Amino acid sequence: MIMRLIAFILTLLLALSPALSHAASNDDLFPPKVVVKGDNFTLTDREIEQAFIQFKQTSAARGQEIPPAQEPALMLSIREKLIAEKILFLSANEEDRKNGREAVDKYLKTVKDNSGSDESYKRQLKSLGMPAEEFERRMFEKAVGDMVLKREIKDKIKITDEQVKDYYQKNSDAFKSPVEITAAHILITTIDLKTRRPFPQEERLKRKAVARRLMERARSGEDFTKLVKEFSDDPGSKDKGGEYTFGLGQMVPQFEAAALSMEPGQISDVVETAYGYHIIKLIEKKGGEPVTLEDVKEQIRVNLEFNEFEKQLPGYLGKIREEAGVAIVD
Repeated sequence: MIMRLIAFILTLLLALSPALSHAASNDDLFPPKVVVKGDNFTLTDREIEQAFIQFKQTSAARGQEIPPAQEPALMLSIREKLIAEKILFLSANEEDRKNGREAVDKYLKTVKDNSGSDESYKRQLKSLGMPAEEFERRMFEKAVGDMVLKREIKDKIKITDEQVKDYYQKNSDAFKSPVEITAAHILITTIDLKTRRPFPQEERLKRKAVARRLMERARSGEDFTKLVKEFSDDPGSKDKGGEYTFGLGQMVPQFEAAALSMEPGQISDVVETAYGYHIIKLIEKKGGEPVTLEDVKEQIRVNLEFNEFEKQLPGYLGKIREEAGVAIVD
């Protein structure tokens, strides 16, 4: 959990440090204003703005734009997150700081080794507008906060064997080996492969009739691979006998449902999808068998611990927020 948090922080800060540098350069024109006060900390509008810029740019880099109507709610969410980070750090004891330092140092060693040298690591950060010292301070504070959550919540959660067994029994359908299907198909398209436009209805009906004749020929025993190579319009599979191997959710629903309902060697009816008409031959179907409790009990335990952690987190943050005397000033 700690390492995943640190890895996320590393990616976030490396990607967004130019925005931080730019925002900081405006301090002289627009001095930061305290918007949140606690007994031992303050939070400024500048800090919230910087975090907001970080989030927007990270989202944009992933192709996710933030609609303007959602920005006010996002700003409030970021403010609450920053308050939580500050009060968690202030709640840390010496052991939390020691463990946070060890976790960060271990991870930074890996990062520096991957960079080639300590100097190269610092140059990379500097080129992004963030001194290494600032970057490492931020990582340390976040890691220490996570250590507080580990001590105060996670380490106190005890999931019993009975709870694990009960969850397994109530969710048995979720614990099956992955399904893998190998099937071949003949595709008669209902779209022009050059223009990507649908054929007129009259042409579609002619093509459906062709597909039905091919289905009958395949069911009568003709070599399916030869039929694929002669008639299929699927360029991605034509040269390999129309064959695909796939898991659940990887093919269009109509194709997947037909393949799942068949037995090896069986030829389907004509199956219509957005791509056209398919004649499917199931070659092999593997998986889908129940997984034993013994094989998944640790996975279930981790999931239940995380669910319990998420349930307890708001209450704990509310308690330490009150203890820290947090007040929204502006």
